[in-house]
Amino acid sequence: MTAQLFNNILTGTLGACWGSFLNSAFYREEHAISLSKPPSHCPHCKKSIPLYFNVPIIGWALTGGKCFNCRKPVSIHYPAVELLTAAAFMMCLLLAPSAAAACCLGAVLSLFVLGTIFDHKHFTIPNVTIIGAALFAFALVMVNPQVAYPGLPDDQDSRAMMAAGGIGLAVLLLFVKFAAQLFYQRTEDFGGTMLINDKGVKSTYPNGEEHFTPWSEFYYQQVIPRGAVKVLKAISLYSTPSDNVDIGAQSGSLAVSDDAVSINDEKVTINEASMDLKHGIEVRSEKLYTCRSVMGMGDIKLALGLGMLVGLNAGLFRLIFVASLIGILYWLCLRRKDHRLPLAPSLMVATVYVIAVRHGILPDFIYCIWKIAHPHAA
Repeated sequence: MTAQLFNNILTGTLGACWGSFLNSAFYREEHAISLSKPPSHCPHCKKSIPLYFNVPIIGWALTGGKCFNCRKPVSIHYPAVELLTAAAFMMCLLLAPSAAAACCLGAVLSLFVLGTIFDHKHFTIPNVTIIGAALFAFALVMVNPQVAYPGLPDDQDSRAMMAAGGIGLAVLLLFVKFAAQLFYQRTEDFGGTMLINDKGVKSTYPNGEEHFTPWSEFYYQQVIPRGAVKVLKAISLYSTPSDNVDIGAQSGSLAVSDDAVSINDEKVTINEASMDLKHGIEVRSEKLYTCRSVMGMGDIKLALGLGMLVGLNAGLFRLIFVASLIGILYWLCLRRKDHRLPLAPSLMVATVYVIAVRHGILPDFIYCIWKIAHPHAA
């Protein structure tokens, strides 16, 4: 067996195993289940899957695409993800000189795909993407930094540049995060119901779409209900004893005037009086006046992994430029009534584009634009 064949088999096998992990990670993140407990199980009968039936691709084929216990069908997307991830890992061998570097690159790219899909669906970045991307990006820089930034002659200089890039991009995005508070996006074209307690805010829009945001990831800077505002289930609302009012004792609800209710970070007020969120309240309105910045803390945390792959160099500006273009196209395609736009997919796709440009796989749009503007330049 040649070394190249061994690398292909090893990389493909690890890729299939990683695809199996991604399947589990996506399901568990979507259903708020720990990554470690309980062990792999059938989503229908909850029976733990034996190790010999949990082998990527082969396990699904051995059971005929059904649960070994209850015989209910198991979606074909599980082996498909494992097969595609294995193929992606093997393709990374074309850019990486070793199986270790190829696996690190493949893991980062697949985590980007997971994070993009999850952020598109739920407007939040799973922790497995944030933490995993940073760890594997760091491992790639240590193993072979030329995979992320080909052409640098010295490994030590490359590692220093990647590390500096990670810190630089994180600081830059952190600055943008707070600077963006001066330029809130304001919308006033949707309403619905908001369930608020000490855990966070669950919003239900008129079309039935639901979204829960914990206070730690509360992207809205300020939300003010307007138009036929009602507060329900308000028990011991006010934290100040002297202002304690039994709201809705008879009717179960309280109609308030416009601008009376304000949700700002973890603080909720009615008529400028702070509320105790321990018991929870429900707010209904025809419209919501929403002020928010375009970034959340998940984007800031993701920046470290992106920065180690891009570096503090021209690639950083290329990333910001391409991510802006992708974000605009993304927003035009979504056309959401509430104007919400996940930012992480644009950043991750732009990072992959920067790496592809460095390897000559995709054209450099910025260079092409510069050549068009300067046709006679050397």
